Amino acid sequence: MCQRGERTVARAPTGRAVSPGRAEGASRRRPGRASLRGMTDEADVLEAHQSFYAAFNAKDLPAMDALWTRAVPVACVHPNWNVLSGRQQVMASWQAILGNPDQPRVQSGAERVTLLGDVAYVTCLELVAGSPLAATNLFMREDGAWRLVHHHSSPVAI
Repeated sequence: MCQRGERTVARAPTGRAVSPGRAEGASRRRPGRASLRGMTDEADVLEAHQSFYAAFNAKDLPAMDALWTRAVPVACVHPNWNVLSGRQQVMASWQAILGNPDQPRVQSGAERVTLLGDVAYVTCLELVAGSPLAATNLFMREDGAWRLVHHHSSPVAI
C-alpha cells in the first residue's frame, strides 16, 4: 500500500517505466504538472542509481565519492560486511573495493523507484560474478541533485 506522497515505478526488462497495475496498451492520461515532476524525479533518481553502478564498474573513486551526500550521515552494508557508518568509513570501503583489481563487475536490474518527497529509494537485483544479490539504494535531494545516503546489498537465497 502506498502512503500519501509515495510513488513506485517498476522498470520493465526494456527499461521502460511501467506503473504498477497498468495493463499493457491501456490508454494514457495526459499527466498534470505534479505528475510531470514525479516522472522527472523518477528519471533523475534512476539516473543517479545508474551512475552509482557506472562508477562501481569503472572503479572511479572520485565519481563514487561525488554520488554520496555530504549533508547527512551516510551508511553502507556490503554483502557479508558489518554496517559501515559515517562518510569516512563508507568511502574507505569504496576505496578498498574499487582499488581491488580482482573486483568483478556488478550488473543491476529489476529497478523499482519509490519517491517520498525529497527522499527516494531504489530496490534492485544485482549480479556479481554469477551470484545474485538484492540491493537498496537510498537517495536524498541535495542542492537539486539526488545523492546517496545509504547502500545495502546482500545475498539472495536461491
